[in-house]
Amino acid sequence: MQEYLIKEEAPSHAFEFRGDGGSYFLICLVNSLLVLVTLGIYLPWALMKCRRYIYSNMTLNGQPFSWKVTGGDVFLSWFMLLVIYIAGMTLISMEYFVIGAALLAALILAIPVLVMKNLQYQAVKTSLNSIRFGFRFSALKAFWNILCLPVLLLMALGGGDILPATGVSNRKPGRSDVHGNRAGADGPCRRGSGQRGDVQSVDEDGGGWRPLWCPRILCADKCLALY
Repeated sequence: MQEYLIKEEAPSHAFEFRGDGGSYFLICLVNSLLVLVTLGIYLPWALMKCRRYIYSNMTLNGQPFSWKVTGGDVFLSWFMLLVIYIAGMTLISMEYFVIGAALLAALILAIPVLVMKNLQYQAVKTSLNSIRFGFRFSALKAFWNILCLPVLLLMALGGGDILPATGVSNRKPGRSDVHGNRAGADGPCRRGSGQRGDVQSVDEDGGGWRPLWCPRILCADKCLALY
């Protein structure tokens, strides 16, 4: 009996979508018109109606999914976030910089938790055969993956652009160069094309003209260096 249970394969069911493009197109068309007429206010209801159509036509073992998120809930969430943002910007414009910046900083720091709460809410409102789904998350992991990692990635990518802009070069000792100024006592320098930031340098031993590398971030015009 045990060997029979082991050899018996577990039943599997595939997802099936029974909707059609024509019906979905009409829903999207009506939603777009209502969004334009209401100046965007109807957008949460339009999105939820489209999502509800997809879920209701998605079946598993012949049973459709149920999606019970309403546009009113989404609109209320968006409205609260908008009020907090406007309040923070208003306080900053009224010279209450500390309070406004703290309010906006709190809003930014709350983004990971808000995203996870949104996913959790959608899971609870989704059901199959009257059985609701669930979603668990860790606030610390959400904060790290959604907020900290992107910031560290931007800092790492930005470091490659910041370091070359410092103007560090591998020139030999004794070569003089001047960036848009008169030459000092170390050696001669002259303008290239007469434009601001166009500079040529020459070795003190008269070995020939050398081009100067000039980071564009430091010049208003494009630097030109000629041999």
